[in-house]
Amino acid sequence: LCKVYNFTKYLSEYESIWRLQKHLQNECWETKKAGGPTWDSLILVQHPHVFTLGRGATLDNVLLSEHDNHLPLFRVERGGEVTYHGPGQIIAYPIFDLDMHKRDLHWFSRSLEQTVIETLKKYGIQGERSDLNAGVWIGNKKISAQGITASRWITIHGVSLNVSTDMSYYKKIVPCGLNSSIAGVCSISSLSQSSNVTPEAVANDWLSSFSSIFNLS
Repeated sequence: LCKVYNFTKYLSEYESIWRLQKHLQNECWETKKAGGPTWDSLILVQHPHVFTLGRGATLDNVLLSEHDNHLPLFRVERGGEVTYHGPGQIIAYPIFDLDMHKRDLHWFSRSLEQTVIETLKKYGIQGERSDLNAGVWIGNKKISAQGITASRWITIHGVSLNVSTDMSYYKKIVPCGLNSSIAGVCSISSLSQSSNVTPEAVANDWLSSFSSIFNLS
């Protein structure tokens, strides 16, 4: 069983969704600890402009100027370097009990990548994995970034997918710690010939991919 929270029709503040993730993770753990049946939760959302740092990320990759003081920056529990979230980008936050799937974070990460790859196929785009780091790539351009962690095998944080993102905001950071001479970023709208490239439409297709890859109901 999976509870879906699809908030992609509007923008949700990062901090409120972060609190929701931790609440759902704790709720799942308390149920699990009591011996009751647990369930998965999946949040799909768009955020206003925001930057996040992984727990061990360096500030050297943050290029914000004094004119960017209005842009929030959060350090969170996930792994990885700095990344950007904003309008036109969907983020999927799966709060999954891996005891109900597979106790393997590498498998979980690869499965998340596969949900993106399957979704991109619906828009005529061939996504690939890269040895550079986790996520989904189109050549040397990243279309989907990932940062996850787990406590007691219950996951938190997740994976982003650029749909119609304003890519100029990526110039304010070194995305995932990868210099622009090595890698860039891209979006579905910049690559697809489809006329139905909206966050809401892509979110529905992504939900279908999650259901298939993780055998959700």
